[in-house]
Amino acid sequence: MNLSDFDFTLPESLIALYPPEKRDGGRLLCVNSAIQKISDRHITQLPEILRTGDVLVFNITKVIPAALKGMRKRSSMNGDVETEIEINLLKEYSTSKWQAFVRPLKRLKLYEYIEFSHNARAQLKKINDDGSVELAFYSNNTPMQT
Repeated sequence: MNLSDFDFTLPESLIALYPPEKRDGGRLLCVNSAIQKISDRHITQLPEILRTGDVLVFNITKVIPAALKGMRKRSSMNGDVETEIEINLLKEYSTSKWQAFVRPLKRLKLYEYIEFSHNARAQLKKINDDGSVELAFYSNNTPMQT
């Protein structure tokens, strides 16, 4: 299974930017595999939905609430090719190295650079088993300091 197996288009209007004012107002996606039905519910309905043997899946991924956008530039026989790359930072390893999610990851090769400006870029150092990556950030070709 690859992280790209979960790629899909989500309209901006459906993306929650903030939690609901009342925490019990959260929405819940309910999947009934026995009858192959998916329904939208609310967290307050959870006690009436759960049955013995059910599985709850929690998304506990914490990302910094910002996305970096950069460009991967590559020369090919047909000319230069540019691909927009989006990065969500997860965890700081050191002053210039971060764990992150990169999209689209399949467009990047190890040790390629993502350019943000003429003097700021990141290099893909490692692809982790969980689909996250390790990036090293550079400013004017030297590791960035925080």
